Amino acid sequence: MVDEETGEPMQSSVIYHCPWANRCACPVRFRVVKSPSEVNLFASGKHTPESHSKDHTVRGLKLPQKAALAEAVRVQPMASAADVRRSLNLVDKSRRDEVYISPVKHRSVVREVSKLRTEVLSEFVDGAGVDRTEGSLTRMCDKMFIRNLVVEHNRPDGAHLQLHAPVCVGHQFSNGRTLACFSTPFLLLHGARGVNDGWPLHMNFDSTGGVSDSQIDVLGCTVNSLRNHSNPVCIAIANQEDADGYEFMYEAMESGLFQLVGRTKLCADSRKCEVCDAIREQTEQSPMREELRPPKRKKGQPLEKKRFKLPLVNALCDNTTKFSKFIHKKFPDGKVKILQCAAHLTGAALSIWHNAKSTKHNA
Repeated sequence: MVDEETGEPMQSSVIYHCPWANRCACPVRFRVVKSPSEVNLFASGKHTPESHSKDHTVRGLKLPQKAALAEAVRVQPMASAADVRRSLNLVDKSRRDEVYISPVKHRSVVREVSKLRTEVLSEFVDGAGVDRTEGSLTRMCDKMFIRNLVVEHNRPDGAHLQLHAPVCVGHQFSNGRTLACFSTPFLLLHGARGVNDGWPLHMNFDSTGGVSDSQIDVLGCTVNSLRNHSNPVCIAIANQEDADGYEFMYEAMESGLFQLVGRTKLCADSRKCEVCDAIREQTEQSPMREELRPPKRKKGQPLEKKRFKLPLVNALCDNTTKFSKFIHKKFPDGKVKILQCAAHLTGAALSIWHNAKSTKHNA
């Protein structure tokens, strides 16, 4: 480029400052001078470990405080800003003074925690924003839907499933119902492990009740193993605990497990894909192969379709008629035995006895 008045080549100059220059008085600067024939870089100052050690911010949060908040939010992303700030008192004594945040800066902590929580959660929902609308929940669940992820996994150049990545195995946000079931491939395979262990399949179900200001219930499903270990399979959110919610969660869990063991094309070299290795480990065992085996075609009759079903034998829940209604509706043949949680039964009995005794004593 040439100056129209003098006819001499024009130069441009840009100065870059350290991003923390205002906070830490970092003196490092770079100057880039461009001309039609060359580019020159000039540097001043030097970065050392002490360049950003002193944060001169007065009103906002200092760098060590922001780093401590980021670490705390990553460990517990759903904690409130107040709880996150209080948790900084539990750090090592050597760091406690530099990361301590006064309650006066609560509003700054709220803004920082909100921003950090969005960044952390975006890693699990592929950047899908979630608000109080049904549309945002649907978009998030569609991105995580296991059927779509399996189709992508089966493509030659597709992205592979991740063994411990969260997936959605079913969702419904319409007609006044909020239902969504979530798990991971590893947890879903607990259902196959329960089939392969050789014992009658025993599953546990329960609900937490309202867990948010929107009165959302969380339903859970686990597989029992030796020594009364309860291995989680999936969780579901629902706007109320009822038979339909339990039925939705169970059928979504069954469908998600079948997508893994019946629809996933296993990689030839399972050492390069931990999901395929985990699936192959379960489908190569005879109990699971028997459940996946298609029915034999009878001579002169069309092939009978077989829907994948887990061979559930025992179903345990707390003392609620909502759960037994689901079992009777889902398994009308009566082959599934309904068990009641002993802790709930004995706890309820002791509570009634204690209340009666207290009433009598007060009278």
